[in-house]
Amino acid sequence: MQRIQSYKFELDPNNATVTLLRKHVGARRFVWNWTLAKRIKLFKENEGKDKFSNYIEDERDIVLRKQTDLSWLYEVSSTIVQQVLIDIDKAFMSFWRRKKEGVGFPKFKKKGQKDSFRTIGGIHVQSHYVKLPRIGWVRIKEKNIDKCIKGRILSATVSERCGRWFVSV
Repeated sequence: MQRIQSYKFELDPNNATVTLLRKHVGARRFVWNWTLAKRIKLFKENEGKDKFSNYIEDERDIVLRKQTDLSWLYEVSSTIVQQVLIDIDKAFMSFWRRKKEGVGFPKFKKKGQKDSFRTIGGIHVQSHYVKLPRIGWVRIKEKNIDKCIKGRILSATVSERCGRWFVSV
């Protein structure tokens, strides 16, 4: 039997790490808003199947733009961009399938409201540190958390609430 469990811990980042965390949160918000605006524009301007885009088309556009005018996205983990595109794809699928049930249209993200990002792969936990891709080792306020975490870590969600940073693994 397989059991999926999550743990949430408060981070104790230094100033340089806080800057990296904010870059990741900002990149997530930018990619979400850019993709949502692109999809709305496509829907209004085109007809038939050209009205809609999907994860693959959005990722292709981001990669092309990353090579030219969005080169700052190389500073953050690529898994964040992938997770955002998966999330927005799920949001649109849910909206179109369950429109009659009152599922709302995806909304633009605002700075300072529910600031978070999710990453997969390359996540490790030791004593009172957690390692996140492109960020590195970040101190956790609790000690010996590696003893309570059994099994494989699939993903990590980093969030900020009232100036305090948390990681959920």
